[in-house]
Amino acid sequence: PPKKSLPAASPVSTTGLDSEFLQRQLDRVEALLEITEKRKGQYRPLTPSSMLNGSLPDVWVTHHVAYTSKYGMGFLLSDGSSGVFFNDSTKITLSNDHKSIEYVERKRTSVNEPQRVDVLAGCHTLDQFPDSLNKKVTLLKHFRNYLLDHQSNGEGEQETQRTPPEQQSSNLIYVKKWFRTRHAILFWLSSGIVQVVFFDRTEVIITKDESSIVFCDKL
Repeated sequence: PPKKSLPAASPVSTTGLDSEFLQRQLDRVEALLEITEKRKGQYRPLTPSSMLNGSLPDVWVTHHVAYTSKYGMGFLLSDGSSGVFFNDSTKITLSNDHKSIEYVERKRTSVNEPQRVDVLAGCHTLDQFPDSLNKKVTLLKHFRNYLLDHQSNGEGEQETQRTPPEQQSSNLIYVKKWFRTRHAILFWLSSGIVQVVFFDRTEVIITKDESSIVFCDKL
């Protein structure tokens, strides 16, 4: 793909160490795109469906929809789970068996700590949860149903087909942070991977230990 510049234009707060980390990942992606342009025609790009041999992490974003004017970003993950990153930086995730939900808030670990971190605020079932979460659980269902409808209609990205393992509550992966640039959307998952989804339908995934960068060509 052609070289792309990635100016930061975030709808969410990315200050301190988080901001430095994400900027470092964007710098690495820019370097990768320069290499890709120079080597064009010298290799065969891999698609997500052809990389089930361990090249990709276990979980990544397959579909997403942004409704940030009111609510936030909804997402589906490759293991069959789903969730929402709300505009107030809280997150809610539904397991792939549709039974368990987890709710995450941004809090300071101490009074003297300037930076907020993600804190698991509750583990519930989809049938039993606090009344305070009623609106967010309803939105979670709406986002999930919308994305599944588009997936079944063949719209958006094609999801890699595989049989997801059953998930355990308190271990659900979610979108920890995200932001949009002129050319792409960047997702930082709670598992540690960074995924850059370009608007030309190509993707870059950076592994948790930052040792590998995977380029996914458009299908």
